[in-house]
Amino acid sequence: MCALDTGRAGGKQVTIRHIPASESQAAVSVLASAFLDDPLTVWSSPDADVRREFNHSLEAINVRCAIQRGHAYEMTDGSAVALWVSPGVELLDEAAIGEVAEIIRSADPARASFVFEGFLKILAAQPKEPHFHLTDIGVAPEAQGRGLGSRLLRDGLDHCDRYGCPAYLEATSTASAALYRRHGFEVVQEIELPDGPTLFGMWRKAGSGSP
Repeated sequence: MCALDTGRAGGKQVTIRHIPASESQAAVSVLASAFLDDPLTVWSSPDADVRREFNHSLEAINVRCAIQRGHAYEMTDGSAVALWVSPGVELLDEAAIGEVAEIIRSADPARASFVFEGFLKILAAQPKEPHFHLTDIGVAPEAQGRGLGSRLLRDGLDHCDRYGCPAYLEATSTASAALYRRHGFEVVQEIELPDGPTLFGMWRKAGSGSP
């Protein structure tokens, strides 16, 4: 996914770039704020005071692993971030899964096994067929509604199409599932979390097109 001219913000050209490890904290903050009130995040950590630190810690692991093992991209104005992994690659290795388990335990010991069970259910539901996996895509709250997430998504899907490879993601609400449908994704499974939201596993064939 190469840099792409996406327009101008405040008179400056905005492009898409790889996130360097040395500048990863800004990307963590974008994703943590974008998903703070997401149904999956709220289910994972219902206490609003605990959830902010909980979500930031999880996204720090996701961004670190995407930089090390996958593909981490951002708008150069810091407005949006996308994390992908290539076919045959898991975003989280064993050590990272252990870190996630510890974060879940620390956030709410009474719910830890319950939440971790749901987390493992999401991982187990991922398709076995080779695919690019969009693990995270988020826009900073103050920049939402300007189509930035769609621009970043299209760039990633162009990459999938060039490789002739399908893409997969988990939508965490019916509203986000509707958005992904407009980019060629279709719901292929529903992942029901214990006493929690239903996630939608969505698949996009290579070359399905984007608006």
